[in-house]
Amino acid sequence: MFLVIGLNPTLDVVMRMRAPAFGQLNIADQSAAFPSGKGMNLARYLAQLGNDTVLLGFIGRDEAHHFIATLESSGARQDFVILDAPTRINVKVIDSDTGEDTEFNMRGAPVSAEQVAAVEAKLEAMLPHAQAVALTGSLPPGAPASLYARWIRRCKQVGVPVALDASGERLRLGLAEHPWLIKVNWFELSQQAGERSVSEEHALSILREWIAHGAQFAVVTRADRVILAAPAGIWQATTPRLVAQNPVGAGDALMAGLLSGWGRGLPPAELLRQACAVAVASVLSMDPGRFAPSDREAVLPQIAVTPVEDQSA
Repeated sequence: MFLVIGLNPTLDVVMRMRAPAFGQLNIADQSAAFPSGKGMNLARYLAQLGNDTVLLGFIGRDEAHHFIATLESSGARQDFVILDAPTRINVKVIDSDTGEDTEFNMRGAPVSAEQVAAVEAKLEAMLPHAQAVALTGSLPPGAPASLYARWIRRCKQVGVPVALDASGERLRLGLAEHPWLIKVNWFELSQQAGERSVSEEHALSILREWIAHGAQFAVVTRADRVILAAPAGIWQATTPRLVAQNPVGAGDALMAGLLSGWGRGLPPAELLRQACAVAVASVLSMDPGRFAPSDREAVLPQIAVTPVEDQSA
């Protein structure tokens, strides 16, 4: 079982239009609202890939039925802590000509120490059954930035691998606990390096350092490239540039592909190729959390994986 923890869900309002502009009336050509958030998306992708998946986290009471129905229709399970507060709403505006997206995100409803402890108790109860734990996304107000780091320590104590997908202080503190899998984008990696945009050479050195400190996989995404480091070496994948229906959730799809491929025992290069295919297929769907298997199969031959460093050679 993959155990996903996503503490800051959102109802994503997605609008596609041509050349959106500030200071003007913008009319969407397409629009829809989807239960989302990084944990929600990841759990749905994992389930769609055939994995037994459970999502832990918070959800507002009024939206709970919609989120639970959407999650369970994907084949995933949940054990939410219900809040007497509305779930946040995020607005995604996508230029239908270019696929470029602009996002307006709310912070989320505040949570108490008791509510955080309720999620932690559910984590403790499920750890003996977990193949791996994924900690993903932002934290709501009231949840300490050190929370992911604390949970990484706890999972490592009982021998359960932890995948971390976070940013800012959550990522910095989590990295100090040396998680098993780390996924960042180029901006997040640059933040950790204290640079505006980290150089390629420096990026690779950081990935090597994470592997040297015990990570089994360290992944960074950049435009149409994804780099994966493992003890056996470093590989990069180039992906086709497609006009996205909705690029939100592509990173979650990549994480799902990585976890699912690891569960199947794929070697690093093929693991990267398969995960990238899921990520690319995901942007062709308006719904963050779903992809068409036919799209994944169609893009798979277009993904080129090459070694940057191969320690086994």
